[in-house]
Amino acid sequence: MSLFLAYSAGVLLLGSLKEKNIIDTVIVEINYFGNWNATITHGEELVKSGFGRTEHVFSKPLADEWIISVRACKLDDSNQMLKIIVKLVDGTVLGTASTSEPFGHTSLFIEIIV
Repeated sequence: MSLFLAYSAGVLLLGSLKEKNIIDTVIVEINYFGNWNATITHGEELVKSGFGRTEHVFSKPLADEWIISVRACKLDDSNQMLKIIVKLVDGTVLGTASTSEPFGHTSLFIEIIV
């Protein structure tokens, strides 16, 4: 009987560990129809520039602390929206920031508990 209880407890524990959502990958999306510059800090600083929509995939660092900081700016005087999105692979949004100001700047800071 005790062997059965130990097996049952082990199966229940394993099941709850599998159900726990462990974030190991995030996507940083920058979306603006015009030219933009961005700095993404994820342990190191990554400077990017582009036109239109782009995505960058980041994996969980080995450290206990996982912080992602994104600063982006528009390089023109349009009133169109520049948007930063940090999301999970399944599309769940962790945070957004945007600006519609001409030559506008916006930033987003996300701390993920690992």
